[in-house]
Amino acid sequence: MLGGDAGRSKADGITKLLSFKALKIFLVSPTTRLKIWFRLGAYMRGKKQWILIYFLIKLFFRHLQYKTGIQIRMDTQIGEGLHFIHFGNIVINASAKIGRNCTISME
Repeated sequence: MLGGDAGRSKADGITKLLSFKALKIFLVSPTTRLKIWFRLGAYMRGKKQWILIYFLIKLFFRHLQYKTGIQIRMDTQIGEGLHFIHFGNIVINASAKIGRNCTISME
């Protein structure tokens, strides 16, 4: 899933998932960090051997939700290639199903 999300970042000039430019985008872009923590938390959710790490990930994810204003539950089904144009005042219901290569923006 992270590879699909990174594939949408080719417009930012990222061609490799593990590159200096990808690291720079990760450190600078709060929405990219939110997507990464969401994917990690969604993967580890419900796995008993990762319960402690899951709560740490959920803590970081919760902080980024407050910082960006994007509210997503960990059990929301989101396909690869999710992209946020902006941040702030975005709420996605837990029962929502978002497909592949979805761009979310406000108009």
